[in-house]
Parts: sequence; structure tokens; C-alpha cells
Amino acid sequence: MLWFIVAGVLAGYLSARMAYCWESGTLAHIAVGIIGAYMGTAVFRLVGITSDSALGMIVIGALGASCALWLLRVIYEHSDF
Repeated sequence: MLWFIVAGVLAGYLSARMAYCWESGTLAHIAVGIIGAYMGTAVFRLVGITSDSALGMIVIGALGASCALWLLRVIYEHSDF
């Protein structure tokens, strides 16, 4: 569980760097990273790809967090917030 949280934090940082999304904040990046790591792991498990290594978890988490960041950006741009 601890590795999952650490991977989520690193994934949030990496996805924010990849998406050039620095206006959010550190806590938002951590939250998106943890949620994205969970989503990424779930999606990759559905297609039969798993990883037990820390690096694999970070890569899968970064991909999931990038998708979560993209989804949040799409929702935010098409809403009246």
C-alpha cells in the first residue's frame, strides 16, 4: 500500500510535468497522481498487464495520472466553472 501511494505521488509529479500543468498545486498533483495510479493499475489489469516492480508501478501510475489530468482538463474546459 505504501508503494502504491509513493508511486501515485511520483506519478502525479511526472504527469503534471508531461502535461505542463503547474497552475494546480502540489496537493492537487498528489491527489491526481494517487487516483491516476489507481485508475492506471485497474485499466492495465483489465488488459492483462501487471507490474510488481516500483518502476513499473510508477510508469503505469504516470500514464493513469496523465489520463486523469487530461480528463479533468477536458471537463474543466467544457464546463461553466
